[in-house]
Amino acid sequence: MPSRWELHWASVEPGQSVGTEQHNVEEEPRPWLIVSDDLVQRAKLVVACPLTKQLEKDPAMDPFRMVIDPSMVAVAPGDTGMNVAGLLLGEQIRAMSVKRIRVAKGSTRIGKLKPAARAEVEARLCAVLGLDLK
Repeated sequence: MPSRWELHWASVEPGQSVGTEQHNVEEEPRPWLIVSDDLVQRAKLVVACPLTKQLEKDPAMDPFRMVIDPSMVAVAPGDTGMNVAGLLLGEQIRAMSVKRIRVAKGSTRIGKLKPAARAEVEARLCAVLGLDLK
């Protein structure tokens, strides 16, 4: 089962998204960062944010987004690893069934976000949700 701070390949087919919601590109699953507490999985769900290879800046969305560089991801044996940087789309946070996390490229797990990067992700999600946790 996926755990908080892990990056996994997950599948959201284009027909399962509406408008600007993120989905697979060219039939390929995309990386998603699991941000929910592991207890959420009791409901067979995770809350996750997608990553994209498109690194263009969008000033309106910058408070919600951050670049995840491969050096920020710890890779264990069996993980697929991360070859290129991805842009975390915090404004695209969503709950999804754990069934969307499927085997791709031999493993669903890409790696685990290192502790040094987690606080910035949390800050971006607080901005998305309008939370002030000071």
